[in-house]
Amino acid sequence: MLATENGQHKLIQWADDFTDALSIKRIEGNLSEGLVLTNVRFQTQGIGVQVNQARLQMQLSCLWKLKVCVDDISLQQPGIQIDTALLPPSGQKLKESAPMKRISLPISVQVNQLAVKDLSLLIDKNQMHLATFHTAAGLNNETGITLSPTQIDDFRFVQQLTENTSQKAEAKSADTAASPPINWEKLEQDLSRPLLADLPKIDLPFDMHVQGIS
Repeated sequence: MLATENGQHKLIQWADDFTDALSIKRIEGNLSEGLVLTNVRFQTQGIGVQVNQARLQMQLSCLWKLKVCVDDISLQQPGIQIDTALLPPSGQKLKESAPMKRISLPISVQVNQLAVKDLSLLIDKNQMHLATFHTAAGLNNETGITLSPTQIDDFRFVQQLTENTSQKAEAKSADTAASPPINWEKLEQDLSRPLLADLPKIDLPFDMHVQGIS
């Protein structure tokens, strides 16, 4: 069914019809030449997502070689709103997880282009804006995760102060004014210790290579 444009459209339409939280206004194209979804919305308790346009293009023939070859993943004007006060309560506290171990994948993944344009993220009163994010990535058992040179343009973070945070800031300022003088000798001893000496060893499931961020 994934091999035909009509089948791909039907699968997406079924997901839209059977998922109340999901809404897709228009579906165009196919995976081989570029599947384009317009005005995608996802709404659940405390979280709202809207994407003006999403595009996915991949080479289905790679699946026969146990590879996932993605030519393009592009998002135009994604907007995400999160209201933490409306999020459902978390379940029981999970038990301490076991240390991470190396993972061997049955397939490899190559993404030739991952692009995001005009991202807007709102978490409560805090806003983040990102004009452009552009990169490529690969994942396989030999080299792990490789992130190609990545471009990030016009990143802005705006923190909105509420009345409570303003009062806390004033109280902190008052406490600072009444605090005792700094013990410079103790501070020098603390700074002389290796910065990462006390951190536990973490074994990642994959090797990671970042070729540059600009």
